[in-house]
Amino acid sequence: MIMSENHFLRLWALGYTRLAPITPPGCTVSERSSFHKRIAAGDDARGKAPGIKWGDGTWSGFDFVNHESTEADLLRWHDMGAGVGVKTGRGLIFVDCDTSQIEHARIVKEEAERFFGLVYSPRIGRDPKWGFPLRTDPEFRYCRIEFGERDAKGRLRDRVEVLSEGRQFVTHGIHPSTQKPYRWPQGTPAAADLPYFAPEVVRAFLDACSARLPAASAIVQEGAPTDVEQSTLKADLELIRQAVAATPNTSALFPTREAYRDFGYAIKAATIDTPADGLAIYQDWCARWTDGDNDPDVVEADWNRMKPPFRRGANWIFELATQHSNQDFSGAAISSKWFEAVADEAGIFQIEPATPKRKFEFERFSDAADAALNDTRAALIKGILDQGAMTVLYGPSNVGKTFVAMDIAYHIAAGLPYDGRKTVKGCVIYVAAEGGRGARRRVRALRDKYRGEDVQFLLLPSSVDLRRPDADLKPLVSAIQALGVPVLLIVVDTLSRAMAGGDENSSVDMGYIVNHFDALRAHTSAHLLVVHHSGKNAAQGARGHSLLRAATDTEIEIAAGSIEVTKQREMDGSWSTGFTLEVRTLGVDADGDPITSCTVKLVKGAGVSVGVATPKEADVLKAVEVLSALSADAAGGVSVAELVDYFSSRADDMSDNAVRVMIKKLAAKGLMDRLSRGRWKSTSVQIGPAMGPNIFD
Repeated sequence: MIMSENHFLRLWALGYTRLAPITPPGCTVSERSSFHKRIAAGDDARGKAPGIKWGDGTWSGFDFVNHESTEADLLRWHDMGAGVGVKTGRGLIFVDCDTSQIEHARIVKEEAERFFGLVYSPRIGRDPKWGFPLRTDPEFRYCRIEFGERDAKGRLRDRVEVLSEGRQFVTHGIHPSTQKPYRWPQGTPAAADLPYFAPEVVRAFLDACSARLPAASAIVQEGAPTDVEQSTLKADLELIRQAVAATPNTSALFPTREAYRDFGYAIKAATIDTPADGLAIYQDWCARWTDGDNDPDVVEADWNRMKPPFRRGANWIFELATQHSNQDFSGAAISSKWFEAVADEAGIFQIEPATPKRKFEFERFSDAADAALNDTRAALIKGILDQGAMTVLYGPSNVGKTFVAMDIAYHIAAGLPYDGRKTVKGCVIYVAAEGGRGARRRVRALRDKYRGEDVQFLLLPSSVDLRRPDADLKPLVSAIQALGVPVLLIVVDTLSRAMAGGDENSSVDMGYIVNHFDALRAHTSAHLLVVHHSGKNAAQGARGHSLLRAATDTEIEIAAGSIEVTKQREMDGSWSTGFTLEVRTLGVDADGDPITSCTVKLVKGAGVSVGVATPKEADVLKAVEVLSALSADAAGGVSVAELVDYFSSRADDMSDNAVRVMIKKLAAKGLMDRLSRGRWKSTSVQIGPAMGPNIFD
């Protein structure tokens, strides 16, 4: 189809000079092109992917990334009947809301209006999917969140993307699903009229969407300038060759073009010193695709477009090879250079021991037993926090995590009992990485409440990068050591800010920050309390890679009106309490309006009222009663593992996660109580309208 109006010329006049031709929906594709092979494999991108038309009337893919359009292209591409694509990058981004769920699209729209106002002009292809262009810093890299339901291959179906360098968006043409033109209800904006927003605002928008959308991932950002040190992604060439050879190339394992490119990026990062060898390894792997053919020329063109900085490298390749083959590459990263930059923490801080020590010293069995009680240090908060350990305090947004963390910190700085438990008084450092204004008001509210002036509570109202080994870790340790006083507690609020753009779900990024948390504790002897967010599935605890939970001594979950220890390595893990937030007026602003903040008040049983058990919840309560009756200690409660075993022998088999969800619901309704060490007992229950004693008595 040849459009009557040349939209290429019109877009050029509006200031968009980086254009690309888009294949029409249903066009005939050359059988010799890799585009044809992708369609045969079920990946039909006609109507959205760039392409050019040949003299025989067939189309093939087009290397738009490496082509900068000229005015001579505009007539030729229009005469082909191509749609119009605009290349993103160099400060131009396109926010793309890709969901067919009206409610989810509405959430994205609300957050867009909250962060960007009403200054954007939307482009609509198929309702309710929509998107809009903006301006930001030229170095901004592509990022996205994924959410919603999963498809047959376990992938999240929907996403919000921010397109940048190396990508394009369709401005004019026929949508392949609706067979109708793309629309700009408010008109196509001129490039010079697009508003500018800082990268931090764009990422904050994605974070806000992630907090509200179902099953949403953390932000995935490709090639971020703040990514890991590139030298740590390299490894021995022969090890990479063996690991790639052991990794199958199937559509099940690498279902999208994005996944195929990600593997190429990792190979290029791992072989950056010998790119020709890396390309050969990548081409060999591409040639082993079990569900089609990869054109070697296309593979090489894609390889050449893969530019540093890279996010993944050798370690990810070794993980995939170990997971999907019968070979073990788990030690390959250690034997290569992957951990070179942080393997020697003493080297980072240039701290030499006073006298040489043997690396390993063994204790006799009896000596170890005799020394068990030699550590007489009191707990930081008796029964809750040990000295020198690590705690993750987590929960959903807007439930009071920071207020609780700051209240705990103040009690230690002032030596006040916390919930009636003894504390050790000492210096506290609070890293308010999410901003100083709100943190200062919370500090003022604490001072007004407790009338405390002379407390060793030091606020650091700025962001820190504790992920990269060459960033803020060493300066922070040096600043703490320069205080000249023992520091008992360091609070980092929040983990996501301390990761400085890293991926919470990446073993590489989380591995770095966990190691650096350990180094921070080792060189300060302080207890580290990290404020973090829970995932979309609250029963699964704090979000992110499991490396964090494995390194944590204590987990404290904050929910609406409740504080509960959910994991403890050395203590009984049974502490919990209710709490309320008390609003305090700190002063008035220039307009005479009150300036307020909040403080925490612990209240036993706050917010808990006896509710009604659903039939499924009643099954769990009955199981608790049955297992308690069979136990030698009927009052000792039952564990989640015992409940899972109980249901596994029945037709209504429930998973570990499902049981945990039911328990949380029952506890919130006041129908179950938590005992020590993660054991539970039932209380009086109500099913239907009648209320009475325990129904199983």
